[in-house]
Amino acid sequence: MRYYADSCIWIDFLEERHEINLFYDCIVRKEELLISDILLEELDQYIHLDNMKMIFQLLESNNLLLKAVSMPEQGAESKRLAQERNIPPGDALHAIIARDHNATLVTRDDISLNYEIYVRLKYFD
Repeated sequence: MRYYADSCIWIDFLEERHEINLFYDCIVRKEELLISDILLEELDQYIHLDNMKMIFQLLESNNLLLKAVSMPEQGAESKRLAQERNIPPGDALHAIIARDHNATLVTRDDISLNYEIYVRLKYFD
């Protein structure tokens, strides 16, 4: 299994706001975690990326961290979908990146992308 957690999940984890074990579960279960350039840019606005070094190192040392670079076509598709579906473009872009890398999107956001983009969502209360 491969997961792609959006920025709200990372921030909640790093600020210990919720019991989110996704990152440790990935290590224990040997499941991959995808990150993207867009995710890192978003996170850099809220937290210092050095705070994530430990979890990145654990994932990398187990060959479980995958890195994706967003493509211009994905950005264009996310803008179109955001306008059509009245959702934030960044949320749409995360869903598209997850889809294009066969990853399960982990988010607390309600992203209704219907059948045009199929992404499984996991919600944390």
